[in-house]
Amino acid sequence: MIRALRIAPYKYKVMAHKGLAAAAGVLGACANDELQILMDPDSPAQVYYETLLHESLHAIWNQTFLATKYSSAEEEDIIYTITPRLVALLRDNPKLVEELMK
Repeated sequence: MIRALRIAPYKYKVMAHKGLAAAAGVLGACANDELQILMDPDSPAQVYYETLLHESLHAIWNQTFLATKYSSAEEEDIIYTITPRLVALLRDNPKLVEELMK
């Protein structure tokens, strides 16, 4: 399990938060002020990692002008729409991932 992610200049802790889904109705959350990504550890692996990418995109969003241009509802809609397609792009094109890592 991933314990930390470097997102641009910041290191985010990835922390398990049991009951997150029950308490907030979500599988993950990005706490930008604390540099933390909270994850429901009971999620199936595929859902867990897609959620981790989703929350990482929130961290990236927060570091850009987009955070001031769009409402939080618009942010969520955009990230929610992009995440599964980004996951599919990376999974379906391992050569692309390999080349990006060079």
